[in-house]
Amino acid sequence: MENDIIQLEGANTPDIILNKDEVVLMDVSQGFRDLGLAGLLLKHKGRLITTNQRAIYFKKKTKDFEIEQMNMHHVGYVRMGYNLNMRQFVSGLTFLAAGIASFAQVFLLGLVLVIIGVAIMYTSRIQGLILSGSGEKIAFATKTIPAEELSKIITIVSANS
Repeated sequence: MENDIIQLEGANTPDIILNKDEVVLMDVSQGFRDLGLAGLLLKHKGRLITTNQRAIYFKKKTKDFEIEQMNMHHVGYVRMGYNLNMRQFVSGLTFLAAGIASFAQVFLLGLVLVIIGVAIMYTSRIQGLILSGSGEKIAFATKTIPAEELSKIITIVSANS
């Protein structure tokens, strides 16, 4: 019976019961490189589980969690690449503009603000796996997914189209 259940982290999170003939193809957890120092300190966790029938994204935060599910029959687009976190990018752009504006009054302050702005803008790019189709989208931030695991997802998506 244990093979028919996907156990998630923590006592307060539900387990996911697999459907009949459903097989887990990939189970990838986010690591330090994916979450960053803030995510590690706040004990955030992310996990992408794909089966031959659905994709499940589990995100544990400090006090709560999110579970997103998507039917693999709806997935028509699979991409491993970069996304841009627009909030973070705009805040970096704001620091950059403030730094450029303050160069005339206080050079050192302007330089520090420009460096902070560029660093924030640079880190706003998030590498990850994106599954989308039928108006749904799952974006899973990860630096590495093994090629053999990714090929299983692509095979299921191709078989369903």
